[in-house]
Amino acid sequence: MSNIKSNPIVVKLPDDAGASQAQLFAYVVDGDGKVVETTQFKGRAAQLGTGPDVLKGSRLFIGAAFPADYPPSKIDAYALSESGAYQVSVAINKSNEIVIQRLPSNLGILPPLRFCVVQGNISNTVIVNGVPQSGPVCAARVHICTVDWFFRWPIWLRPIIPPSVLEDLKESIVALRQRAAVAPAAGGASGARARRVASRTTSRLGSQSTNLKPLPAHVESQLLSATPDTVHDIVRTHSAILYPYFCVWPIFWPWFYRVVEQEVVYTDCSGHFDGWLVSVGVPAVENVYVWAEASLGGCWVTIYNPPFPCHTYWNYACGTDIDITLNNPAIPPCNCGATVVDGSVWFTAIGQYGIASNIQQDETRVYGPANIPTVGCTNLVDAHNNQLCPFGSTLNLYLAFGNTLPASHYRWSWNYVLDSSLNPIVGAPVNAITGAVQRYYLWPLSDGSYETASIPLLDTDAGGNIAYLVPQYVPTGYPGVPAEAEWVAFNFPSASLDSTQISNGYVIQLNLELLNKNAAGLFEVVSVPVSTFQISVDTDSGTAYGGSVPAPFTASGSGNNYLTLDASKPGNALSLSLKVRIDNSAVTADINQAWLLDASGAPLPGGGAGPCGFIQFSDPSQNLLLSFVASEPFNFATFDYNVTKGGSGASVTGAGGYVFENAPPFTLSGGIFSDDPTVSSLLGSCPQAAFVESLSVASLATDGTSALWESGHQYYADETNAFALTPQTPPPSA
Repeated sequence: MSNIKSNPIVVKLPDDAGASQAQLFAYVVDGDGKVVETTQFKGRAAQLGTGPDVLKGSRLFIGAAFPADYPPSKIDAYALSESGAYQVSVAINKSNEIVIQRLPSNLGILPPLRFCVVQGNISNTVIVNGVPQSGPVCAARVHICTVDWFFRWPIWLRPIIPPSVLEDLKESIVALRQRAAVAPAAGGASGARARRVASRTTSRLGSQSTNLKPLPAHVESQLLSATPDTVHDIVRTHSAILYPYFCVWPIFWPWFYRVVEQEVVYTDCSGHFDGWLVSVGVPAVENVYVWAEASLGGCWVTIYNPPFPCHTYWNYACGTDIDITLNNPAIPPCNCGATVVDGSVWFTAIGQYGIASNIQQDETRVYGPANIPTVGCTNLVDAHNNQLCPFGSTLNLYLAFGNTLPASHYRWSWNYVLDSSLNPIVGAPVNAITGAVQRYYLWPLSDGSYETASIPLLDTDAGGNIAYLVPQYVPTGYPGVPAEAEWVAFNFPSASLDSTQISNGYVIQLNLELLNKNAAGLFEVVSVPVSTFQISVDTDSGTAYGGSVPAPFTASGSGNNYLTLDASKPGNALSLSLKVRIDNSAVTADINQAWLLDASGAPLPGGGAGPCGFIQFSDPSQNLLLSFVASEPFNFATFDYNVTKGGSGASVTGAGGYVFENAPPFTLSGGIFSDDPTVSSLLGSCPQAAFVESLSVASLATDGTSALWESGHQYYADETNAFALTPQTPPPSA
């Protein structure tokens, strides 16, 4: 026994192994299918470093060497099986030898490698100025995976399904008899252009759906009688039938599907990605699944990760584009190749899309007959492209710095300029915007992945005053930063302002100053040429905002003015100055009770729906008062009101628009929208009917990236109400 433990184990090939023995390797594989030792044969023998006790619990394969371009990390039991490697019995004799009596005739002839390019594009669509705007997602990290069924692998490489999971499967099958399940239709057919659409998180399962019927009787019978030992063979026999069912039962995925990440690649400036699948031999199909991340705020955040069985490209045709369309306003614009003018500071936007030129600066401008003042408002989330969108929530102020700027620091501040009634506020204190600020960079690693880190920018002067360092034009000038590093984006959030701490309806002025430290070590404002302060041309993320232009200004400071001029130096400015209206007010949605009217238009006593919801009419020509309140303290909101009949969902009347003006057929008076359609117009061909009123009110406020009503909270409200119209029952005859 001691001799077996001390001497190494030698694997011996048969005498007739021939010349191919020099190309053979012994592979020791553990119980999880991982290769733990690889040893080349020298002559007819290969000496193993794995001890006998470990070896007896492992599997031993004899096979050819894998080509140099086959990734070593992917050599495992699955790859060995694909390559035709020969599994031998681990039978150790008294001489510590494993003697192989015979080898398959084709051993040592490795099937040719198969290369399959997986490629595609990632784009992002957001609503800008009421119009959908699409652009590429660049520098996204794309994970390319392959998917297959476990049943096609040797039984020892399949997961053993616990009896409890199998019982759950059987219960799910029985449940199909009582109700229909829903599953997405299989997509990504071979030769077709592949396409997936994702929301901010993942695609909804019901986006492409078909109703699942109960399983065919013979398939159901076999599954209901299956055991953990037989279920994989049953699934193998009926996999084409069962795929849509497993698609919507995620609890069973790990027991039937094998998902392997093959490569991680990155999108370029056009949002394009491509990577290669390398496999041994010629598999019948390539089944591809991808998911993606983006660097947001210095962290890799998942932006696309739909359920894999329902979003696998089965029978993927190599080289076919996988197009992924996102709708995520948190993803920054792709700004590869953006050029920042030397010696300038470029205010790109509030958030991702709140560019300065779309924010009204003229205090005299109003909208429409209602004379709604628009100063400080943008048009970012208004469907009609009107400047009726105030700002709210957290405002991230994005800057880009050119090279050779004549200042070492910058500082943002704000002060009140108009109250909620738009009366001037004189001498309001100036408040510095403080808080930690860092700029993120990333660099490539040797394995093709990327790492991120950041440079802190907060600084203080000799008096304890806070300002922020102007970041270097490239990050490689900082100590410890790799030579291959780049800034994550050409711009960055240079300050963040919590606008919920500012009075609603007020107009503030944001001020951006450039600073240097004087001889005493104190910050002082630098007077710079007016062209130093730049603003974005447009909101097109695909062209990095269309570049920049000098901020407009007027000599008087009124009208379309974005600068505070230096009176002592003509042609110079002391700051970029931007008026912004703040409004985090709550919206109101309130539906009044429907009420029957008399011939003069007055409410009839008892003409309401009451606690039972019925309104009894005496004549179909009678009018019914429908009314509701849709409001926002400063009128920065829109509403949608609809009345539907019965179970059909057919709309019989409704309106939508701004909360401050009529929306035919509804008129606005005293803060209440109302209309009085006839009973017959609502009933149509029905002698009596039930109705549902629905009302939603959405704030027009934005954080410069998205519409705040999408977050709910105080920015969105809705209400529903119901009533039924029925003819009066004639009194019984005497």
